[in-house]
Amino acid sequence: MKKIAFGFAMLVLVLACNAGQAAEEKSKAQDFKGTAGCAHCNYAAETKVEKCGTAMKVGDVVYIVKAAEGADEAVKKSLTKKTFKGDVTVTGTVEEKEGVKTILATAVSVAEAGK
Repeated sequence: MKKIAFGFAMLVLVLACNAGQAAEEKSKAQDFKGTAGCAHCNYAAETKVEKCGTAMKVGDVVYIVKAAEGADEAVKKSLTKKTFKGDVTVTGTVEEKEGVKTILATAVSVAEAGK
């Protein structure tokens, strides 16, 4: 009986370590390249929002884009409807709630027109 309890405890420990590792992998920053648009005007069906905001489409996936906690002012200024348009590259982590994916941005690069 002690061997079974020990084996079960080891299994729980391994699963807990793997869950922690998966959460750590999810929280690593990634680069996302896509097309910027309005979360409401362009992508309301995917984002389920009722007001304008920044979003981007990467392949077939639409993400809402927000500045990450602690992001510098340049990132925050880049995430306005006036400046966040065209081809963009966003570095950040993904958070998903109720089927809506959000990139918490730590860096934003907007391609210049004509390039």
